[in-house]
Amino acid sequence: ISNSGIRPNPICGLICENPFSRPADLFIHHAEDFLRNYLSQNRHHIWRRLLFWIFARILLLRIGLIFNYGAQDAVSELQSLPILLMHSTADDVVPLEHCIRIYQAASLDETTSRSTTTSQPDLTTPSPPLTSHEIVSPVSSTGNKTAKLWIVPNADHCALYDCYPEEWKSRVMDFLDCLTFNP
Repeated sequence: ISNSGIRPNPICGLICENPFSRPADLFIHHAEDFLRNYLSQNRHHIWRRLLFWIFARILLLRIGLIFNYGAQDAVSELQSLPILLMHSTADDVVPLEHCIRIYQAASLDETTSRSTTTSQPDLTTPSPPLTSHEIVSPVSSTGNKTAKLWIVPNADHCALYDCYPEEWKSRVMDFLDCLTFNP
């Protein structure tokens, strides 16, 4: 997602399975998860959060990232580029909240920078679900009308295809069929 915002224009759409919103947020999640049994959950949570934030900043600098820029920030630069976000509720590597934050950022009502044009496909109407999995329609009626979110239960990280191959194929192919390719 981050790289598609800086590329010229050959990208017609994005399919993202289990994306994370920002690198520091993912690091903080894993640090808290790893140290959950060793640190008090009731006391000093503000100091613990501050310490993890400092460690996250140091880690970002060590890997060459000056800012905590991620997919959540990049979607605002993608105009009305069609985006299919897919995530599992059982993912223990990247929490579902990351994907929801990206989806909400893509669906923000920013009419000046995210106007929907007629040349882009209208993906607001979700395809009928093949099973009982949830598909979320855009949050805003004037935001990015081409952002779709598909949430499934009981699949590990990046294992949506392994658990639901027919539905995965159907949703991805429906998404690809709606794209307008400009070679």
